[in-house]
Parts: sequence; structure tokens; C-alpha cells
Amino acid sequence: MQKSINHSVAVLFFIICTFYSLVTFASTTTFHHHMEIQLSPDTSEIRVKDRIQIPDSVRNGKEPVQLEFFLHAGLSITDVEGAAIQVEEKEITLKSRSISIRQYIVTVPPDQQAFTLQFSGKIHHPVQGPGQEYARSFGSTPGVISPEGVFLANSSAWYPQFADDAMVSFRLDIQVPADWDVVSQGTLVREQKTTATQNVVWEETQPQDD
Repeated sequence: MQKSINHSVAVLFFIICTFYSLVTFASTTTFHHHMEIQLSPDTSEIRVKDRIQIPDSVRNGKEPVQLEFFLHAGLSITDVEGAAIQVEEKEITLKSRSISIRQYIVTVPPDQQAFTLQFSGKIHHPVQGPGQEYARSFGSTPGVISPEGVFLANSSAWYPQFADDAMVSFRLDIQVPADWDVVSQGTLVREQKTTATQNVVWEETQPQDD
């Protein structure tokens, strides 16, 4: 099995190339994520430092800006820079996804362009095989980090997700064990391997729906 981290959405198939840049929406609400990611497949853990650029369309030059987002319930925010944050203690289960999430409200000072979140935890939803009537189909999971492979997408809620119509662009600086590969949409910027780790950077500058 190819081992990978996939930032693109996978509604029916685990195939990256079915998605495209929505260039015509470049002027809409696009949050840019600059992430430093550590993956530990053996323990199903992920650690992320995410600097989030706030779109001009939602910033206010005179008053603080409040933004709502949600995150996988298995992840905990451990640090916040440049903003204040509130969390709903109760987990929410979405009908559209077989995962639980937590909702957050972040308050950003006037005129501030970005803030940083650090969060970590486990994501492990075992791959479910198709029913008998779909015997030739692929198994599916909303998200998994395991020794057998990693799949992370919009469905995993593994990064902060804002309004439903919000787009994302991103730079992913990912550290994995040395014998792993990393795949995402966008441009492969760098690969650097040591005896213990592999560091891979992917970047997508055009707005994406996932």
C-alpha cells in the first residue's frame, strides 16, 4: 500500500487527480493555511502548527473579527497566538460525516491579518469494506492515521474548517518516518530525507474547495 497524506477531499474515491483549482473563485473567501505537520503513524497521532491568513473579505479595520470553525473532536488545541479562542465543550456528530467535531469561536484584533493555532491528537477511523453488492468498490474512511497508511482529507476535519463556502490555499511542511512518501494536490516544493525522517513540502496557491 502506498502510504500518503492527502489534503484533497475524497467523497467517493481516494483519487487526488479528480479535483481541480477553482480559479474563478479567487476573489471569494479563501483562508491560507501554512502548516508544519508531524505524523506518527505507529501511534495514530498528528501534531500541527497552523498559521492561518484571514481573507480581506472578512477582516474589519475597526473592530475585532469573530470567526467560527470546527475541528476533529480527537484533536486538542494546545496553543493560540494572535487571537482569543472559545471552545464548545460538547462534541457534535455530523450527519454528513461519520466523525465527531468540536466547534470554536476565534476573536482576532482589528487589522490583524493572521493568527496561529497549535493542535494535536489522534485520528483513526478504520477503513470500512464495501457491502456485498459493491464487491468491486474500494473501502472507505473519513480519515485514518495508522502503520498501514494515512488518509487525511476535508472529511477528516483534521485542519480548521470555516464557513461552508470558504475556500483554502495552503503550504504543507510535513515530517513523516523515513520510509514514507507524502502526496497532495499542488506543487511538490521539497523532499529531504535523513536516516530517521522524511520532510516533504507541498504548496497550493490557487483556491481549493478541499
